[in-house]
Amino acid sequence: MSNVEPSAGPRPDTADIRAVHSGLRREFRLFPSLLTEATAAGDGARVGALLDHWTLITGLLHHHHEGEDDLLWPLLADRSAAPELIASMKDQHSAMVTTLDQAEVVVSGWAEPGPSGGGQAGTDLAPLLRLAEEITEHFDAEEGEVLPLCQDLLNQEEWEALGTRGRASVPPEQLPVVACLFLEDADADAVTAFLAPMPPEVRALATGPWQEAYAGYVRTLRGG
Repeated sequence: MSNVEPSAGPRPDTADIRAVHSGLRREFRLFPSLLTEATAAGDGARVGALLDHWTLITGLLHHHHEGEDDLLWPLLADRSAAPELIASMKDQHSAMVTTLDQAEVVVSGWAEPGPSGGGQAGTDLAPLLRLAEEITEHFDAEEGEVLPLCQDLLNQEEWEALGTRGRASVPPEQLPVVACLFLEDADADAVTAFLAPMPPEVRALATGPWQEAYAGYVRTLRGG
């Protein structure tokens, strides 16, 4: 342990990040099959919606990891006795950047007309599949090993700074989809913690009218 003491003040409820993780795990896992299905069906509108969705979820992943790089890892590195764990988390972020770059090449090719693009049969989906695996592995490690450190070593204010930064990165017009994406299959504790910082009127929207609009968004992406 370093000579820096854990923060004074109430310990944080870190369950909110599990909502973010569950949403991103699911969307990156589903994306390759949804894109190939829509292409095979010749559904250009659905393919276009999925390409827009890719831009959304990769942006969310980038901002999520950037917030951890800037706000979380430095605090934990200074206060914890787990330097190898923090180094591993950073290495996983770097590895995902490389895989994401490779996946972007695949997805960009889907959007290009002509013989070299448009989601041709035989397109190598390995980078997309590998990215989904890397995200799951990383989030599982965070939830199993990093969140307990956060609960022990950070205070509520320090933890909330991470969520505040994440919310600020979402354009207002995307907030309904993003909020519902994270809430879709989060566990009850994660839902409660995720909604807690929101003003009451926003919580009412996120659990009410936004859900109906999100259901339509999901039908477009997933078919049916």
